[in-house]
Amino acid sequence: MFELIKQGKDAIISKAIETALKYVLSKYGEVKEFKIDTTKKEINASIHLKGETEISEITIAGYSFTFENDRCGVSFESLNTNKEWFNILAKDFLVGKTLPINNPTACSGLKVFADKL
Repeated sequence: MFELIKQGKDAIISKAIETALKYVLSKYGEVKEFKIDTTKKEINASIHLKGETEISEITIAGYSFTFENDRCGVSFESLNTNKEWFNILAKDFLVGKTLPINNPTACSGLKVFADKL
């Protein structure tokens, strides 16, 4: 029973963060692959940035959620990529900033588990 609840929580967290990342990065490129380890709070993603021939790899370590009324957001503690210019951009615009999760269903689901995130 507890494993089923954990799987549900992990699925909601994964979908919420993936939605936020795709939304924020949509004008810069496309998220091709997304993997999350909710136990370690670590995310690995592959992104094809516009104008680039190679895929960029992103590793995010640590994340937290914020809630305000029926809205929620996610912020990242650290973010590293395989491109130095992207690391600088990420530190300026992503790390420590709250990214909106534009999915009311995901926000509702996250609120259920808020004390366990």
